Amino acid sequence: MAALPASLEELLVAERLVADTALRQAKRVALRRRASLLEVLVDVHTVEEELIADALCRRLQLPRLRLATLTLDEEALREVPHDLASAHLVVPTRLDSADDRRTMQLAMANPLDAGAVEDVAQASGCQLELGVSTLGEIRAAIQRNYRGLVTKMIPRLQDPGELAATPPGEPTTAPHLQLPDERSLEVRLRALVELLTEKGAITTAELEERVRRLVRGEDV
Repeated sequence: MAALPASLEELLVAERLVADTALRQAKRVALRRRASLLEVLVDVHTVEEELIADALCRRLQLPRLRLATLTLDEEALREVPHDLASAHLVVPTRLDSADDRRTMQLAMANPLDAGAVEDVAQASGCQLELGVSTLGEIRAAIQRNYRGLVTKMIPRLQDPGELAATPPGEPTTAPHLQLPDERSLEVRLRALVELLTEKGAITTAELEERVRRLVRGEDV
């Protein structure tokens, strides 16, 4: 059995989906634009996203989720804030609860993004079942399904009583961290900024100017 690719870049090389020169250029552009390699390859270098999705499904043995034909679970959508879904190019499609275990199916443009998987798992407190969708499908689904939807603002924290009731080594649907840490604080701040901008309390330009002034040490 062939070894699983460790990254999207490794998969693209193994599948010969992009030339070395184009890949190096795409990595430079992604770094400069602070975008993902997948976005640059699809948007700028016109690598066919269906070919990438097919390769991911085949090599990782994951289901192909065609979001245009799926009715997404609103409860699942509420578990992943809009900004988190947009940043990691993911869309929750289904939420199942059984025997105190919550499992969420997650469509991803790049399921090899371990950081994205960790962030969503921690923010939602769910065990994740991954599936593959194209970049275009993810973007369209986010725009279509999050409009007017109020998502939760903070990660789900495990109840201390549940900790005592969970035998050592047993799987749990709660996040690994019980106290606020840097990652959960980041999620909370992103959600707060999104809420403020949606309510018209502050514009993106005003927020960026305030950040610049704080960085320069000026009074705000």
